[in-house]
Amino acid sequence: MDRTTRLFRVRRTGLQLLQDRGYALSVDEEMTAEDLGEFKKKFGEDEHIQRENLGLTVSKINMNEGEGDANSIMVFFIEEPKVGVKAIKEVATQMRNEGGNVNRSIIVIQD
Repeated sequence: MDRTTRLFRVRRTGLQLLQDRGYALSVDEEMTAEDLGEFKKKFGEDEHIQRENLGLTVSKINMNEGEGDANSIMVFFIEEPKVGVKAIKEVATQMRNEGGNVNRSIIVIQD
């Protein structure tokens, strides 16, 4: 299986997981999850795909008042083949910069 198809399937599965757990996806995210052609249009193909561009931030559909970003989650696609302390620190920094209250994340690594 080529790299584009593999990344498409991984991202689609991640989006389905988020949707099943009550997170709201934009129409654009749903389209790229349903159609490989749309995915290629948005992210490119093979070596031109930048893994960090595949990430996203979503929030729960039915948040209670006052929860703010507490029900938001960020998805990261790490570029490095091995994830170390440096990559985790970068993820934590991005989570703090995204409003400061995002306390959940999914990190997708390479196999």
